[in-house]
Amino acid sequence: MLYNGIATRGVSRYVTGMAMTNAERQAQYQRRRRERIEKCVTADEVVQATKLLWKTYASDPLNQVEGTWDDFLKRCRSNRGHNAWLEMAPDSADPEDYDGFDATDRALLARVGAVVRAVKRAPE
Repeated sequence: MLYNGIATRGVSRYVTGMAMTNAERQAQYQRRRRERIEKCVTADEVVQATKLLWKTYASDPLNQVEGTWDDFLKRCRSNRGHNAWLEMAPDSADPEDYDGFDATDRALLARVGAVVRAVKRAPE
């Protein structure tokens, strides 16, 4: 095949400029890796988001909460208590659903909520 009068068999017709050095490739790889990792949700973030919701729930005088966060976790680890964890975990991917939290906490709750919702409910 000819491209502007030049034989381009097996060669890309898009010119990308000079080849990257190994250091440039490594820097690009690390940047892309950081971007992918920032989108992930870790187990620690799930615990942190659930703790934020539990603290809000426990601070409301209408809710009769017995014990501390550690007591709540201990109850959730029992065979009968795992439903309490599922009920307390965030399950909305919309940051606006979390009134009373600052922007950073709402973003965390929304990211975790998207994953929890996918685990708890069948796709719509």
